Amino acid sequence: MAVAGSPFATDAVGAPLAMSRDAKFLYSINWVTHGSLLAFGIQADGSLLSVPGAPFVTAAQILLLVAHPTADFLYALDYSGNIAAYTINSATGALTLQPATSVAVQASAAVISPDGNHLYTLSTAGIVEYSVDTATGALTALAGSSIPNDLVPGVATIDPSGRFMYVTNTSVFTGFGGALYVFSIDPQPGAVTLISGFSPTVGPQESVAVDATGKYAVVSTVVTSKTGPDCFAVQSIDGTSGMLSPVPGSPFPGTYSNGSCGVLLADPSGSYLYAGSGGVGVYSLDETTGVPESVTSSALAGMVVTSLAVTH
Repeated sequence: MAVAGSPFATDAVGAPLAMSRDAKFLYSINWVTHGSLLAFGIQADGSLLSVPGAPFVTAAQILLLVAHPTADFLYALDYSGNIAAYTINSATGALTLQPATSVAVQASAAVISPDGNHLYTLSTAGIVEYSVDTATGALTALAGSSIPNDLVPGVATIDPSGRFMYVTNTSVFTGFGGALYVFSIDPQPGAVTLISGFSPTVGPQESVAVDATGKYAVVSTVVTSKTGPDCFAVQSIDGTSGMLSPVPGSPFPGTYSNGSCGVLLADPSGSYLYAGSGGVGVYSLDETTGVPESVTSSALAGMVVTSLAVTH
């Protein structure tokens, strides 16, 4: 059900979203200029109010946002590969730029570990690993990791245990798709290592999400003449190795628009899965079988959805 006053007029159409650790504030990018950060306070009824002082002007055009999961920090990656760190005022949501910034290879994806101790940027040149000072938000670059030659990172996600990273491959545009690459993460130094082998997915990959239990990875695909209406390739995660295997019946049909099954978001506190494509579809993921079942008809039908965030 749409919140009163929704949709809220902004210049964030199609821009990425980031939620503060306490789900009190929502951040995005001015998609017209890419040169400022939008900030909103989330009210009790879900409505949005602009944070005092917003929008916050940036020194460069911003591409990606990553919020710290356990502390009041927001990281903004610009098109040149620089990472700017901001502190979040926990009372007002206002952003303050920290003096120290780090430089990464031009990244197409970024993700932070569930404990907030490590941040990773991904590009065709490899994975750059950073340790995070959870007191100040400062980043320290660690040794990087190589990636397969055919991997053009699209979406990266880390399972709730913080031990495995799953990365979609945007280098494949036709046919039945390619490899969804799996990396292991050594929790102490944060080092990333490619796990030998890969799990095939149905159709070119769009997004990947891991459910709250860490048992299943769900991959959304582009609908083609070969895939039919099947949108979701659900993979069972081996808790020891991190490797994937299709659950019985996978892939499963879902709502799609213009051949796109869209971006995925797993509820971090429950069994729900949200899919943004021609609106927002809500699915319940059976924790025993991994089978997704539609809960509601698509909200905001016909709207192009490129980013999702939840408050719980």
